Amino acid sequence: MRWRYDAVDLPGINFNFPYNPAAGGAPTRGRMLDHIGLEVNDLERFCRDLEAHGMVFDVPFRRGPAGSGYALLTDPWGGCRSR
Repeated sequence: MRWRYDAVDLPGINFNFPYNPAAGGAPTRGRMLDHIGLEVNDLERFCRDLEAHGMVFDVPFRRGPAGSGYALLTDPWGGCRSR
């Protein structure tokens, strides 16, 4: 927790997840900032590990035309819905 928000700290960055009870916990997907990109070392292995633990990707790991790897997922709470 950071002040009254759920929070996550990663090296060099932190995320706060505000909650608005008036919104009824509605997911933010399609309504506001709804994606964040992170660089991950050995993304293909990282995705395999997440899948082995039950994570379902919206777009599984793949390589784009320039050879860069990427994958897309919705947070396990359903689109930035907290609490």
